[in-house]
Amino acid sequence: MQVRPQDMRADIQRRATVVEAELGSSPADGTLWCFVSRDRRKAKMLRYDSG
Repeated sequence: MQVRPQDMRADIQRRATVVEAELGSSPADGTLWCFVSRDRRKAKMLRYDSG
């Protein structure tokens, strides 16, 4: 899956919203989500751990 580059200033809740709204998945399903900046110099990961 691929979406537009992300604003690295956004908080974790915004990233979870992107996963739900743009990718149609649950951010809490155990998947590791990677968000990359437009210049591809920064990356942030999102993964919920229910345990």
